[in-house]
Amino acid sequence: MTSSTTTTAVYTPNLRRELASLTSTLSEPAHQLVRDVAAGAELQATDEVLMFALQHLLQISPTSDYGKEGARHLYVHSRVVTDELCAFERFTTRFERMSALERRQQVFYFNPESNRHSSLCTLQTALDKSGCASLDACTLVDSLYLPIFARNHCSLLVYSVPRRVAFHVDSLRLPEHEQLAQRVVHMLLAAHLLEPNKFRLDLPRALAQRSTWECVWCVALVAEWWRASLPDTAVRDVLDVRFDAASVRALCARLVELQEFKLDVCAYAERLQRSFHVLCDRRRRQQQSGRSINGGEVKRV
Repeated sequence: MTSSTTTTAVYTPNLRRELASLTSTLSEPAHQLVRDVAAGAELQATDEVLMFALQHLLQISPTSDYGKEGARHLYVHSRVVTDELCAFERFTTRFERMSALERRQQVFYFNPESNRHSSLCTLQTALDKSGCASLDACTLVDSLYLPIFARNHCSLLVYSVPRRVAFHVDSLRLPEHEQLAQRVVHMLLAAHLLEPNKFRLDLPRALAQRSTWECVWCVALVAEWWRASLPDTAVRDVLDVRFDAASVRALCARLVELQEFKLDVCAYAERLQRSFHVLCDRRRRQQQSGRSINGGEVKRV
């Protein structure tokens, strides 16, 4: 039986998200930066490169993928962490003026206007909808990764749900970044993403980076180490992660390979879409021709 319904593309939100992930690529400047570092240049990575590496190379999902099959390691965009810390400072100022009763009733809510798919508001909302009081009560998340950018330097805070530990790794061991990591933990507590007295904060010593350009790459290497960790992996084992030019170049070589693969996927997807639209147009013309011949009705066989 034939139908007069015009053939159209039907994309569910999940399919759109999958297609967007498959065809997501680095910008040309970021791609060139990665190529240059892979070839031996000493250049600091941007947050674009770091987020691309976390999601597409290391398979650490954005917070918008919470609850999705296989998405047990989630990351928050570095700019979101910075923006929410600023908002938390304002919240803290108001909080200090409150009475003890008012403080018990206060919850820090992340910015709902943040349109990033890897925001803290997205995670807070998802946990609330799923009925989880906090990450500690959630069985769908293994670890949450929060890159911290400040003063042209980057470090990484990770919260491991099953181990009940938050740990901060800084390849320069700057006191300012250690303090920022503690502020992020306080912020997560105020937002009820973490429960007080149910976890510990570790500040393990890692190998120091050798040059000023390596910090963002070191964050990616630490994230890769923890992503591949076993249940009995100790936080102090971060000392085994090598922060040297050879490790960074190897990471960039993999990023270049991934970028080139994704560019091929984009080109193939564009060809498929063009062919699909041609078929749709041909089908539509045939249907319109059939209606005109049969007085506006398409005969069904």
